[in-house]
Amino acid sequence: MNLPVPPVWFFGCLVAMESLHVIAPGPRWTLVGEGVALHGWETRAFRRADTTTDLESRPTALVCVGPYRWSRSPMYLAGVPILVGVVLLLGLIALASILFLYCTVAGRWVDREEGALRECFGGEWDSYRGTVRRWI
Repeated sequence: MNLPVPPVWFFGCLVAMESLHVIAPGPRWTLVGEGVALHGWETRAFRRADTTTDLESRPTALVCVGPYRWSRSPMYLAGVPILVGVVLLLGLIALASILFLYCTVAGRWVDREEGALRECFGGEWDSYRGTVRRWI
């Protein structure tokens, strides 16, 4: 039985590993993809309701469909799997501190937005808030 010479075997394995990484990249890219998909889904819900995602503009509709049926904050929630995926892709656990910072600041933005939604939609907002969790 003829075995390939070590350098050919080594580089053949390296090419196979890289090929598998591209074909089936695993959880790192899956997390990023899930976050991007969630962000796209929530953005479509806003477009269908013909309202704005701009924090400085007054919303014209309370969006309660799509991912907003399960979370009041899917826009910010979508960032979490994206950032976790990037931490895994880069392989630097120290980057997780940035994820903590993101979650902290996102929580503060959500507080601000929810106050504005209460002012805009009153009882409708209170009813929605009482039935849908802030995150998941």
